[in-house]
Amino acid sequence: MNEIAEVLGKKIKLLRIEKDFTQLDLSFNAGINRTYLGKIERGEVNLTIDKLNNIANALGCKPSDILAAVGM
Repeated sequence: MNEIAEVLGKKIKLLRIEKDFTQLDLSFNAGINRTYLGKIERGEVNLTIDKLNNIANALGCKPSDILAAVGM
C-alpha cells in the first residue's frame, strides 16, 4: 500500500470519528460512495484533490488540516 494514502486515510477516519460520523454519514455529506470512503480510510486508493476537498468540507475542516498528517 501507499504510505501517504494510508496516513491520509487514518487521519480522515480519526476526524470522522471525532465528529461522531459513520462512514455513511461522511460519504453522503461528501458526495462519495461509502465503499469508496472505506477504501480511502484503509489507504487502498489515492485521493484526488476534488475528493479531498469534498471530504474536508463535509468534516468542517480545510484540506490542509488533513494533509498536515503527512507533513504537507
